[in-house]
Amino acid sequence: MIRKKIQAAAGAGMIAFGIWMESAAAQGEQFASAGVGRAIEKYVDRVSDSSRKSQPAYVSYEGYAAARVTSHLNIRSQPSSGSRIVGELRDGGIGRVTDRKGGWTKIWSGTVEGYVNDKYLIYDEDISAYAEKKKYPRTAVVTAEALKVRKEPDLKSDVLAVAEKGTSYEIMDSREEDCWTKVKLQDGKGYVSKEHIKVGYDFDEARPIEKAEEEASSGEKKTRTSKASGEQKVSVSGKTLGSQIAAYAVKYVGNPYVYGGSSLTRGADCSGFVMRVYEHFGYHLSHSSAAQAGEGREVAVSSIQPGDLLFYRSGGRISHVTMYIGNGKVVHASNSAPYPKGGIKISNVSYRTPCRAVRIIK
Repeated sequence: MIRKKIQAAAGAGMIAFGIWMESAAAQGEQFASAGVGRAIEKYVDRVSDSSRKSQPAYVSYEGYAAARVTSHLNIRSQPSSGSRIVGELRDGGIGRVTDRKGGWTKIWSGTVEGYVNDKYLIYDEDISAYAEKKKYPRTAVVTAEALKVRKEPDLKSDVLAVAEKGTSYEIMDSREEDCWTKVKLQDGKGYVSKEHIKVGYDFDEARPIEKAEEEASSGEKKTRTSKASGEQKVSVSGKTLGSQIAAYAVKYVGNPYVYGGSSLTRGADCSGFVMRVYEHFGYHLSHSSAAQAGEGREVAVSSIQPGDLLFYRSGGRISHVTMYIGNGKVVHASNSAPYPKGGIKISNVSYRTPCRAVRIIK
């Protein structure tokens, strides 16, 4: 689906769409998504005595507004009921508040910015209580720089993945007396230390009016449970080699992320995904995002073309790579959360701030 989800993460300074903005990797280590190294013992999953006794910490929604409707509400270009409709916010939708005046709230949600009538919104810390009442799915948002996801609730259990700060997982079970939280992974379940997460809720972003009308004409039900992962399918057009590479990469959207993996079907990490896509076209890249940043020639981020690679820095080091596919979108192997939060997925090019752009094609 493009079931883009918004997680307002207090203290993390981010808004993450099932996707994760400005998230950071472990200081002084290459993060797992870079596809390099397997020395993960320095990543966090320690469990202190205090975590066994304390209540879970919760995400703050200060500065946000959520829809309080049974179906959907309109987002308008001006603070007036007669102005043009630019998008819609459905039940379970949320946006960042940028202004309030005259009974109207200006919000930014996904790619939509506009005005919503105040009487259809709830604000700030009232959002959590509303989400709990509506029984929206709860999510575990990682607050540590990098956190081990284990097979069982035991420090000696196998490590299934390493989640970077800001990653969110759907919560399957979280008993208050335990120090572990059970979360849903791409192909099963895992456990994370309750000490290093905050509990949030699964919200959607607004839909541009064109997308909303397209869904309405196709008879799609406007409910939280009717959305399908196929929404994230994007076609890439163009005859250039870069466009062909981007189109090939998009074919694998929805497949899993696997730490250290390089299979386009069974699972890959970010650099493994890029490596295999380019390999199909006769280019041989390293299985490391940091190394890939030095392969090819650097281009200005403002001049990127389909097939170009974008790199992201965490803790002073390059830790992630995506591929630009055109129309302001990138495709990448994101993280080990279930698709569309994780896996091979499509994100807005601005979901994080790239530090470098590279063109591999000569």
